Amino acid sequence: MTYTSFGKNIVGSAVLDDRTFDGDATVSFTDYFNGLYSKYLFYILDYYPATDFTNLYMRTSQDGSTFDSGASDYGYVNSSSRDDNTAGGTAALATAAFMRLNTNGIGGASAGFDDEGLSGFVALYDPLDDSRYTNFYWEHAYRNSFNQSLSVYGAGQRLEADVVKGVQFYQSSGNCSGRIVMVGVA
Repeated sequence: MTYTSFGKNIVGSAVLDDRTFDGDATVSFTDYFNGLYSKYLFYILDYYPATDFTNLYMRTSQDGSTFDSGASDYGYVNSSSRDDNTAGGTAALATAAFMRLNTNGIGGASAGFDDEGLSGFVALYDPLDDSRYTNFYWEHAYRNSFNQSLSVYGAGQRLEADVVKGVQFYQSSGNCSGRIVMVGVA
């Protein structure tokens, strides 16, 4: 099977899950980490937080049911560019209970930005390799709580050499709506 992404075919790929959510606190994927794929792509389409100045977080599970949230489980870094040509970034090196996927708070419905969602992707590499840290890479575009357009790219790791059998997306407060498509790549 071939999945088409951004006008390019990804040979040896398959859509594994296509999840639409509305008013959810978390969105979790745990059913497909079975060794058939070496990479996973999570396409985040029109993610809308219910509250203003919200951050989008991600964490992992080693067993497919309990998500790791220790104070130093993750490290990540983000870089961003705003529509006023200002650069920014966030980082947490071995000091986070999550990987933060944005740099400034995402504009939410409470600020009148309910038509401005975050869209982009997260890539997960070799989740069943327990001999090294699991790597993630992401890119998104969104409007922040100050009604500015941002382009963000970042990377992170689960700071333990173990398998990843689940990924969970959630926000810093409140609920969210949107769609996430999970693609497996051989």
